[in-house]
Amino acid sequence: MDDFLPIKEDLAAIRTDRISFGQYNCVHSYPVHNVHSFKRVIDKLHYERILLGVELRKNNYIEEEVDIKYESKETHALNKSRKYLEMIFHKDEFLQEYDLINNIYLSAEVNDFIFMILNPKKGKKYFDVLSGKVSIDIEGEHERILWFEHDASDIYVAS
Repeated sequence: MDDFLPIKEDLAAIRTDRISFGQYNCVHSYPVHNVHSFKRVIDKLHYERILLGVELRKNNYIEEEVDIKYESKETHALNKSRKYLEMIFHKDEFLQEYDLINNIYLSAEVNDFIFMILNPKKGKKYFDVLSGKVSIDIEGEHERILWFEHDASDIYVAS
């Protein structure tokens, strides 16, 4: 069976505790068995830019690992032990950074909250630091919002 075949999901059956649903067409999932299948999914999807949003422990290593060129970067303290990091990359530069992709997958595996926006709209805020939720409000034809199931067993794609 091809891991890249999407499965249409019923919202009642998936992780939505950190998601605020607005306007979208559907949600699909892709099985993720390891970092290689995760990289395959993000490589096969069509996009030019990717926004990486991570809520993590302040001593997490993702931010320190990033020595690649990024379009923008924001960090917000959430409390004494957690912060929110948001970075935007171009697809080609992002996909070349295996260590970063590996760290994203490992963080998702231990249930740090990670989401990605494909073709993010400039100036649009996707994560509400007060509620800790990602707003799914698809405005563009190619805009996609991705997030992990607990333990990184699946990745969901809202379009």
